[in-house]
Amino acid sequence: MPVVSFSDFLASSLPEFDLFIIGSGPAGLSIANEFKKSPFRVCVIESGGIEPNKESEALNEIVSVGHRRADPELVRRRCVGGTSAIWTGRCGMFDAIDYQARDWLKLSGWPIDGMDLESYVPRAGKLLGISNLSLHHALRDLEQSYDRRLWDERFLSPVMWQFSSKGTDSATEHFAHHSHHLPDELAILRHSGRKTPVDFGRAHVGWLKKSDNIYLLIQTTVLEVLVNPSGGCVTGIRLCGPDGDARVLNASSVVLACGGIDNARLLLASRSVVPVGLGNERDQVGRYLADHTFTELGSFGRGRAKTLRRRLGTRLYQGRGVPHSLCFGLRLSPALQRQEGLMNAAAHLVEFGTKLAPLTSIASGLRELRNGVDILAAGRQVASGLMHPVGLAEGVFDRFVHKRASLNDPDKTILGCVVEQPLNPESRIRLSGRKDRFDSPLPEIDWRIDEAEFRTARRFREIMLAEFLRLGMEAPDAPDWASLGLQGWRDSLTDLAHPMCTTRMSDDPQTGVIDANCMVHGVEGLYIAGSSVFSTPGHMNPTQMIVALALRLADHLHAKLLKVRAPAKPITFHPKIRIGIVGAGDRIKRIYIPALKATSDRIEVVGVTSRNLSTAQKLANETGWTAYPDPARMLEEGAPDLVLASVSPHANDGTYKQLLALNRPLLLETPFCWSLRAGRKLLRRIRAIKENVGVAEQFPYTPLAQLQKKVIDLGCIGVPEAAVNQFLDYDYHGMARLRAALGRSDDVITVSATRIVLDTSRGRGSRVWDDATFKYRSGSVLKHQFSPGNDVAVTRGPTGFYVYGSEGSLTDATLLFSEGEGRTLSKEVQRIEQYGRLQELTVDTQLGPVVWKNPFIHHDLDDEQIAVASLVLRMAEAVSYGGSCAYDATDALFDLEMLAAMRASQERAGQQVRIGISPVWEKGRKVLRAMLLRR
Repeated sequence: MPVVSFSDFLASSLPEFDLFIIGSGPAGLSIANEFKKSPFRVCVIESGGIEPNKESEALNEIVSVGHRRADPELVRRRCVGGTSAIWTGRCGMFDAIDYQARDWLKLSGWPIDGMDLESYVPRAGKLLGISNLSLHHALRDLEQSYDRRLWDERFLSPVMWQFSSKGTDSATEHFAHHSHHLPDELAILRHSGRKTPVDFGRAHVGWLKKSDNIYLLIQTTVLEVLVNPSGGCVTGIRLCGPDGDARVLNASSVVLACGGIDNARLLLASRSVVPVGLGNERDQVGRYLADHTFTELGSFGRGRAKTLRRRLGTRLYQGRGVPHSLCFGLRLSPALQRQEGLMNAAAHLVEFGTKLAPLTSIASGLRELRNGVDILAAGRQVASGLMHPVGLAEGVFDRFVHKRASLNDPDKTILGCVVEQPLNPESRIRLSGRKDRFDSPLPEIDWRIDEAEFRTARRFREIMLAEFLRLGMEAPDAPDWASLGLQGWRDSLTDLAHPMCTTRMSDDPQTGVIDANCMVHGVEGLYIAGSSVFSTPGHMNPTQMIVALALRLADHLHAKLLKVRAPAKPITFHPKIRIGIVGAGDRIKRIYIPALKATSDRIEVVGVTSRNLSTAQKLANETGWTAYPDPARMLEEGAPDLVLASVSPHANDGTYKQLLALNRPLLLETPFCWSLRAGRKLLRRIRAIKENVGVAEQFPYTPLAQLQKKVIDLGCIGVPEAAVNQFLDYDYHGMARLRAALGRSDDVITVSATRIVLDTSRGRGSRVWDDATFKYRSGSVLKHQFSPGNDVAVTRGPTGFYVYGSEGSLTDATLLFSEGEGRTLSKEVQRIEQYGRLQELTVDTQLGPVVWKNPFIHHDLDDEQIAVASLVLRMAEAVSYGGSCAYDATDALFDLEMLAAMRASQERAGQQVRIGISPVWEKGRKVLRAMLLRR
């Protein structure tokens, strides 16, 4: 009986447990889910029941002595699944700058960064029911005509939210039903989400009831975590049932996953051995309480702001045939934050009192008719849609021509922003003098709001008003606080029920409660999961971060428990991705075999096939793989999840076309094609079959390129304006690295190029020099210089790759940036190696050191192998969990579209040519030109 109540627990003989998880919300159940195929016994303890009840919910009472907070009855749930039973499903991950130390923001910076969580993001996405589509690919694939008027990059950067869904319904609500009065907690807290987000309780209780090793103990409240007399390690937990009858369980590993408030409360209440509370010898537990607020920047009445509502409204996306929805927003650019000392902040829309669009109303009614829930109400919805033919026609045009969501008809639309809170040690949780029915002190919450948030919100509003004017967009009505100042702004705010940072992660016990592995400083075996561990709060909704961090902690606990158990055979907790290889040439041996060894904990090679069976057999003998006569046989017998193709480059066009017929995800080598017509046809086929096809374009993913991208994303060179490939990277590799370095969301649209033939009079053969300038719609520039010959090093000068921004520049060796008052600083990129293995790359910036850490540090990989291993791993994660591969077929074909346009411009003596030329027209033009020359 893996799901037991406290009374069942008293009457039964439960096994000894390896791990206790206190709390069954998204954090606790995400960890439990990772252990369901393990040999370890895990007990999840939940204070409430399967469903909410009044007795359990009463334990959520708080004593608020600081800024006004939302009523706990509205925003907290004490049941299996926790607050995921009532959330709206809005998800996203932190920005690069959130992890970085910032000198204008005290106690900023995390002991980990985005790279440490990268592999956990897609795993979290699968649990949350989101697509894992990257921002880069979302901006590219979901672009509409109205997006082409670009926001000013000096001030604003794009941000994306996805919406959790437990089913296949992609409907999203960007409105609150009940009120447009901002202080109404429901109006703000219940906005902008999916109708049916994942409820972790309902999603996981089914398998928990059938589990052999995971127990769920409900209606059981943990009163205290017990430690040995020195306080140095966990020994047990004291808990009680609904009637207050207390018991003690022995424990050596405990995870607190009780939420941003109760994690701190339980540590403070664990005072039997440590009078000030566990982990609180330095008075850090409960401090730095942060939350999010929603500040109105402006509002629009009925029928207004259509362009803005389209730009920041719902986008629909099909991932593996499953509909998902997301929306874009705007955040303050990292460079602006640094220049003006602002907090990170992001803006999005909320619609109030809305009426569904006619098409949406009809679709909703038809769904309800199909389900037979309320036939009369469903009929009214269908009729309501049919009564508005103009709006219905507009919706049909939107949905089926432009492939976008129909606009609703809200009474009021608010553009608002969520601002990161600076950490304040006096904003905190203590234990109050009041107690609950179990005689446990209630949490006393002294939440404080900072003037820096007001300054950031006010500046955000100024920027948005200026942008509306510049772009010719309708300006919003002013919010009430705009004329009332700081106090008026404060009075308009309540929290968004995102309590964070109360047991913050820090390498220094003087400024935090847990270390980078989420273990409480000085208390062996006691770990914490949830938003309370955040080092800084950022602006983003916390749930996806919570789940990603919980999965990382689960992996750490697995490794630790395995050391204790020391099993005779290796244990695999996650099924490996099975890869079949097509090709047995030098690149497989030189690059892929080392890369696949470095990723062998996630990837298993099931076999290899090649045009020459003897070559495949020879490679199989060397590696222990199985050789197959052809890809079809490999699929039938080896059953790979993913096919990796690395054949002779000139065989790519024919081979890739054949491999698509296998109906498997593919990872292809460059070039994607030689014939532009064949490449376009191939891409259409890929889109039709909806398979995930990645391309192993390694140049944007070398260690140096990744460090440079990190520096650019942090705004250290301002707005990136130009990238130059100076005789360094071969044509399509050069295109890929140039575009990736600049990282722009708008399109490269034109190219002007010449081919210079150098002196051949000394009989040394023809030498040429390609020189091309590509321009984006925004005016940014890519410069590509390359010489196909290998004997022109003297004439072409030093090679290099350069990125130029509004405030600095990057080369392969240095970062140059402005220090103000006309001074510049030059910082060298440091390459740190140990025993010949790359450890990390680092460069000093205005934000302090920016570091890229080698994820394959224990393997002998060179830079190119590291890049390929990264691409293979990303592709494996995309196959496992859905979402974007790092570099896909659309990216790869665009590189070749740029090259084709470059060649066309060269033949026109440098005339400007648009990207996307017609191969048929170009061939006809060559024939006509040749005929004219013969005359």
